[in-house]
Amino acid sequence: MVYVLSTAVILHYFQADWWRKPRKWAAMDWLIVGIVISFAGKLADGIYWHATWSAVSEGAPLGEWMLAEGTFYNLFFRQLPIIAAAVCHLRAAWLVYASAKQKAALAVSALLIGSTIWAVTQAVALGL
Repeated sequence: MVYVLSTAVILHYFQADWWRKPRKWAAMDWLIVGIVISFAGKLADGIYWHATWSAVSEGAPLGEWMLAEGTFYNLFFRQLPIIAAAVCHLRAAWLVYASAKQKAALAVSALLIGSTIWAVTQAVALGL
């Protein structure tokens, strides 16, 4: 059911005309893009792990390889989509909030996301 609902959300917004029109994106546009990215990541992650555990339960050699490499693919199917969605959501909040105090809090959040991206790239470089 998760696969069906995730696909429905992605297709609903992919077919919408709002993202094809050349214009400056509003906060709602950034929020929707973040939602679509997070659902797409969840869908890809779910499909990968479904295939992995199916192969493992069938005793296929590919299943053991997929299980061993799962942490690497988690970076692309789980971590990076969440980071990208968070960036989109922070961009939306930045457009909505006008005060300097609120923007300072968003800047701290962006710094935390940046440090997470750095950590992920270091993990990939080290082969973790």
